[in-house]
Amino acid sequence: MRRGNILYAPYGFKPATILVKEGDRVTAGDPICTIMGMEESITTPVNGRITKIHIKLNQAVSWDRALVTIEREAEAVGSACHR
Repeated sequence: MRRGNILYAPYGFKPATILVKEGDRVTAGDPICTIMGMEESITTPVNGRITKIHIKLNQAVSWDRALVTIEREAEAVGSACHR
């Protein structure tokens, strides 16, 4: 689930892999991380750039914990126009 620019964990899990790094561009539907013990991944709901990763590999993530911060494309374009 997303509030503002931060993507939060929809449930508790342990990340098996983190598939993005800070600075990466993502498209809605791109996987952010895979879940240990499951054939499932958490995906980004928006297009943009990863500005902060809040989780670590193999460390338990509780429900509603911040996963990543994403600067949405429209915001990046808007901020660039005001410089």
